[in-house]
Amino acid sequence: MADAREEMRHVMAEYARAMRPDPGLRARVGAQVENRGRRREPARWAPLAAAVVAILLITTFMLVRQSTNRQPASTPTFTSFTTPSRGSMPAAIVAGPDGAMWFAETSVARIGRIDEGGTASEYPLSNPNAAPTSIAAGPDGALWFTESGANQIGRIGVDGHITEFRIPTPNAIPQSITAGRDGNLWFTELAGNKIGRLTVRGDITEFELPQRQGAQCGYLCPYGIASASDGALWFTESQLSPGGGNRIGRLTTDGKLTEYEIPTLNAVPTCIVAVGDRIYACESRAGKLAEVTMTGRITEHSVPGAAEGAAPVAAAAGSGGSVWFLVGKQFPGAAGGGQQLARAKADGSIDLFALPDSDTVGAGVAVDRSGSVWLLAGADRILRFQLK
Repeated sequence: MADAREEMRHVMAEYARAMRPDPGLRARVGAQVENRGRRREPARWAPLAAAVVAILLITTFMLVRQSTNRQPASTPTFTSFTTPSRGSMPAAIVAGPDGAMWFAETSVARIGRIDEGGTASEYPLSNPNAAPTSIAAGPDGALWFTESGANQIGRIGVDGHITEFRIPTPNAIPQSITAGRDGNLWFTELAGNKIGRLTVRGDITEFELPQRQGAQCGYLCPYGIASASDGALWFTESQLSPGGGNRIGRLTTDGKLTEYEIPTLNAVPTCIVAVGDRIYACESRAGKLAEVTMTGRITEHSVPGAAEGAAPVAAAAGSGGSVWFLVGKQFPGAAGGGQQLARAKADGSIDLFALPDSDTVGAGVAVDRSGSVWLLAGADRILRFQLK
């Protein structure tokens, strides 16, 4: 446990240095990393710690059935936009029902909106330490998001009206959220060791997960979550300690849990997505993509550049069974693994596109209804990618 905790301190410290925050922020992050192994205190440190963990671990997926990597003949076009608040650290993006893209801004506690023409606006949350880290389109035509620093789930209508709901478990650090096929919202509690269910009326039910070795970020550390075609919720267990996580969990809507162990040890599975009858989970530490069948059989695929330190970072489903995903370094400071946008097709082939700035740290990706790909980059940039 001590070794795992030390490793987490080292990785988080490396990330903090790589992002070059202002001196005050760097000092606060350093203090929070040192307190990581001590007894968890309330929201004084949770927002910044959640922000570092979110950006550090952020990953989602690609579809790899062959090792055929190639550059497409079509001409790619990137358009760059800047968020209204500089240094806002956008952490997640999703297509909204109004045709605009909505995103969570971790460091400034705001929800952002950007339309097709690039006009952006922001909506501040009630708690300046809210640290939103994930956002999803809900079944009610609104956007729902996690407030990892305020211990709340938020709802924002397309008119900008915000409603917030308190999570029963204190200091749960809600991490990821998705819309379930049952008409509810489902979210992970990174430190609460639970999966939460939220109705559109705001009623919350929590499902306790097993407690295994260690207490680092709360036993199993449930991170990413996705709603699959079988009607269940699939999630990643990102705990570093041996026996504490490194599994893919499946939770039925009535609370029945099944877990499947990832073959690679200490893979640190984070983001997860469902595509057809398959689940794909990013192994952020191993540089692999786990492909999981509905029966729990896991096959691992190395991502392009994995041997040089690359890992899958955020992903979204495209048309025709394709998957758009970011490939980047496992963590700042890793050798090689330049940032790229990739498209994995249903036939298993992969197209690669170099990002405008090879040093950009990707943090989220989504596809709009026209097929354009939107991705978050660096401290305050949003990129729109179009393939002509």
